[in-house]
Amino acid sequence: DLAGGLFACALTARHGPRAGWPGPWRVLLRALRAHPVPDVAFTARGVMTSRE
Repeated sequence: DLAGGLFACALTARHGPRAGWPGPWRVLLRALRAHPVPDVAFTARGVMTSRE
């Protein structure tokens, strides 16, 4: 659902970098990027795991 997906994106964006992007956070981010709700997938694609 939209609200749950966006909440998961917010948690991932906040805590993934703070944890150093261990495996479980990367797996969650990949799943969110493939989310069936377009707004969730779009938001997740904006979360970066490394500096460009």
